[in-house]
Formats: sequence, C-alpha cells, structure tokens
Amino acid sequence: MTAGGEDAGDTNLGAMKQTPPVDAGVRPSTFRPSPLPDVTRLGLPVNKAGLIVLAQQDGAELSFDPATAPNPMSARIRCSDWLMQCFEESGSNIDSCLREVPRCATERPWEETEQCCPTQCVEEYGAARASGAEPMAAWLAVFAGDLACIPGYSAWVAGELQ
Repeated sequence: MTAGGEDAGDTNLGAMKQTPPVDAGVRPSTFRPSPLPDVTRLGLPVNKAGLIVLAQQDGAELSFDPATAPNPMSARIRCSDWLMQCFEESGSNIDSCLREVPRCATERPWEETEQCCPTQCVEEYGAARASGAEPMAAWLAVFAGDLACIPGYSAWVAGELQ
C-alpha cells in the first residue's frame, strides 16, 4: 500500500469494466453522491466576472460559466465531482472510486440525468495504472490533461459542438 492508501501492486485496474470488483471493506456500498455537482469543490480559480478559470497562458484565458447550457465540460465536472465526493466522504482511494463510478451510457454524457464518468476515461486511468503509473499521476494524466476521453470535448473547445 502507498501512503495514500492505494495498492501499488493492483494489476486488475487495466480491466476496469462496467461492473468491476470493489475493494472489500474500503467503501460502504451505500455511498451516493449529492444530486448536483458543486463545481466550487474542484478548487479552480474564479475570474473577476465570476467565471471558473480552466487555463491561463500569455494573457489569454479559458473560462467556464457552470450556469450555461450543459456541455462536455459539464460532463467532466460531474464526473470529477462524483469522484471527489467518493474520496472525501467514503475514505476510499482513487482506484476504488474509479472502479465504482457509474459509467456514462451515451456519447453525450452532459445530457445524462445521473452523474457518471465516460467509460473511456475510466479505462485510460486503468491502463495508466496497469502500465505502472502511480494513482495521482494517472488521475492527472486522464482527468486534468487534454480531456480527449470525454466525448465531444475537443469539438466543443474548437467551437464545433453546440
């Protein structure tokens, strides 16, 4: 076990499927996230206009208003919110939470009624762990990187998805 409680020798992560095994005794089976994601839990900065700042570089800023119509960034926030609640409220580790997170059923996860994570994101995390990445490094690579695992995200950033 690592200092964060993750099992560094867990090689079953690359095979994270729709109904993956759960670490016995790590997390109560009754865990359910709050119904609405709270984007302030992500700890992202807020600009003077009250928008959440996603990235800044050379004076340019990519910001997001969570009150706007749902979009691929909403899907990322909902997924991250579910996982953060799992970590904080149940005391589970990253691996356990990613085994249990509900998988999105459609290619437009921002339109789904329940919080979920895109299957491709969960599988990318599992593949990173199976290839030897530590839990936090795998988490950051998938959920704070280019977000290509979220259906429609690249098209949305390019302004091609409404």
